[in-house]
Amino acid sequence: MNLFRISNFVFRVFLFWFSLSLPFLVSCQKAPPRIAVVGGERNAQAIMVERSLKEADARVKTLKGFADAVLVNKDEERRTDLALVVSRPNRIRADAVDTLADVWAAAGSDGKRLWLWLPHKGKLYRGAATPHNLKKLAEFDWELPELIAIISGVVPYARNAELVESGSGGKVHYSFKDQPMHLWVDAKTKNPVRLVRYKPPEDTVQYEVNFRNYRSAGEGLFPYDIDVTFPERDCAFYLHYREVDMNASVDSSIFKPETVWKTQTEEIDKKD
Repeated sequence: MNLFRISNFVFRVFLFWFSLSLPFLVSCQKAPPRIAVVGGERNAQAIMVERSLKEADARVKTLKGFADAVLVNKDEERRTDLALVVSRPNRIRADAVDTLADVWAAAGSDGKRLWLWLPHKGKLYRGAATPHNLKKLAEFDWELPELIAIISGVVPYARNAELVESGSGGKVHYSFKDQPMHLWVDAKTKNPVRLVRYKPPEDTVQYEVNFRNYRSAGEGLFPYDIDVTFPERDCAFYLHYREVDMNASVDSSIFKPETVWKTQTEEIDKKD
């Protein structure tokens, strides 16, 4: 099976990194929206939001969660239960579980290697944890820590964020000085509610994230609903967390594929 077919199959059957859910589905936009890059002011409000983002980022070190997931690719849709274990910034494991509590797909990374296990095919795909290989397996072009941050309910690159207040949308709309991203926050709580990353210089949207349904988890609030859309690719994934365990101890061995799975292994580093 060539990598194009692998990539398409993986996306349709198990969009393991981006498994997010809603009570109901919203169709992906057919035409990519555009966001104007405008000048802004780095004022006291922007600095307060920065501080809030950094505090939220520091609170989430590990996450164990069980979620309802909806995966959408054009007109195709798949629902599954998803067990997630994350150790930030770059380790993750996701197990897709069917109605009989059997794992039908699993994927992960120990920060150095990516892997995808498909038990019905008796095959393990693995390679270096690079954006290039992540795109081969899941058809998306972004950094692993960026993905893991979103799944963990925090804004990527928050640790070093410098924000300016946008010229439109009032004081709840900010842009990053060093990243092509726009952020909207709740005016009262300063919790992120919408994040848009675009592709310069065209300003077409790469992806949009909506954080909703904030509830107590650990030492702060956590968005139990995370919705991600990729307008250019006409696809989306939605995650509704049912259970969240924040900053519990995690056995690092779970981020590596178990040897008993390997009936056939394919290295993806050597494939184009």
